[in-house]
Amino acid sequence: MSKEVGTAAIVIVPVMNEDQLTVEVTVKDMDLDKTYDFIKENVGGIIDCVRLDSMNVDMWLHDEGKLIGLTPNPFATVLYFNEFDIMDFIAGPVVLTKGPDHGGNTTGFTQEELSEFQTTLEELMNKFAEQYN
Repeated sequence: MSKEVGTAAIVIVPVMNEDQLTVEVTVKDMDLDKTYDFIKENVGGIIDCVRLDSMNVDMWLHDEGKLIGLTPNPFATVLYFNEFDIMDFIAGPVVLTKGPDHGGNTTGFTQEELSEFQTTLEELMNKFAEQYN
């Protein structure tokens, strides 16, 4: 019996509304045969990957996001800080996927994994808000 492979990816886009920076979080279905194109399209250009081992998640981002002046992404920055404890920021949209399979191929979240991960993200954001507000 093979384990179910998910196809859901989480896309997090920073949005500036009336001088307040927020994020839009969307779940999108990802064609596993075209993950590179999907990620490139959603981050808006050259891609890079940051492995978040503690969550078994890959965070894909625009490799030159800061250099070209993309909007800072507070949600992605919290994920980065939580993993590495380094004060830096992530700029632009990010795509979150599960780690690679045994063949090195990018995989998505199953519906069950997605529910669990969304709960983890909410807890992390609440913790961050308590500490820094």
